[in-house]
Formats: sequence, structure tokens, C-alpha cells
Amino acid sequence: MAVRVDNPIEYSKVGIAMQSLLGRRDVAIAVEEGWSIFTERSGTIWSFVPLNHPGYPALMRQRVRFAENGTVTVDMAVLCEATKTPCEKVVAEMRERNRHTAARIMHAAIQRLNAEQGSEPLAP
Repeated sequence: MAVRVDNPIEYSKVGIAMQSLLGRRDVAIAVEEGWSIFTERSGTIWSFVPLNHPGYPALMRQRVRFAENGTVTVDMAVLCEATKTPCEKVVAEMRERNRHTAARIMHAAIQRLNAEQGSEPLAP
């Protein structure tokens, strides 16, 4: 599994991105530990920092890619409108969230393969 920084966010402002995503029917919305998470049917995940976060306003876009050889890559892009130090903290936190996302995806893929092959499921 690889994590890499992707192309820039296609929105110029965090608020514009959120408004755009709120208006879409192909996006599921959840809140996890104060973070607003928007998941597109395509698999792209948008994570917005909580209002009380020092790096607010900021977001991370994750695009998960599966290679034929089984490799999973998570492309990450960050848009942070705070000052440099809080933005650096946001990027560090988002890299950690990225690792957790990739691990959950890998676990789910292994579970699915095991189910298809009739193998025993893995513990979470």
C-alpha cells in the first residue's frame, strides 16, 4: 500500500468544496470524531476538519486506486486555509487518517476475497 500526495484540490476554498458536495446525490455524508466525511460513489473520500480544529478550515481528498496485482494506492490532496503551523499539523493528522483508511480498505478487500473463496474471516 502506498500513500502519496496527489494533484491539487479542484476547489479554491474549503467552503466551496463542502457546498458542492452537499448538493450532490452521489455522496454519502457521515461524521467521525468531529470530522465531516463525504464519500462519493466513485470511492473518493473528502474529510473536513472540525470547526474547533486549529487548522480549520481544511479538507483532505483521498482517491483509492486498486492495481491488478492487488496493490492499493491512496492518493491524498490537502487544502488548508489556516496559517502554516496549523496546516502542517493538519497534513500530519491527515496522513495518519490516510494510513487508517488504507488499512480498513485492505482489511475489507481481504475479507471479501476470503468470503468468495470460502476461507475463514480475519479479525478486525
